[in-house]
Amino acid sequence: MFRSIDGGATWRAADSGTVPVWVSSLVIDPHDSNIVYAADYDGVFKSLDGGLTWSGLETNRMNGCWSVTINPRNPDIIYAVTGNGDGDVLSAGVYKSMDTGKSWRKVLGDPEPQLTDGFYQLAIDPRNPDISR
Repeated sequence: MFRSIDGGATWRAADSGTVPVWVSSLVIDPHDSNIVYAADYDGVFKSLDGGLTWSGLETNRMNGCWSVTINPRNPDIIYAVTGNGDGDVLSAGVYKSMDTGKSWRKVLGDPEPQLTDGFYQLAIDPRNPDISR
């Protein structure tokens, strides 16, 4: 990952603390721009300093994390979507954290994991965060 603080004129590596295979999703907390989340093959990473340094969140079985999104009204609520990482159909699903990523629970994908085999993005309706697409 790279970061620019001058409108893209210059860029600096911003991947300290990650072991990214690829970053598939990046989201900034709408209430605090220093808090950034990134989804990659190994799960979800979090930065508290605008993307300069990162730490991996405890994401247990989230292999092949494709997307991460934040509830626009309550930034403590985060969702992550996983695909069928390494052929592990059981890890595929939609996960929810109510505590800024400290703990996660699967909210879609059990007991029918094949329903989430093709999920790669998740969006939250900004007018009604209870509606996810």
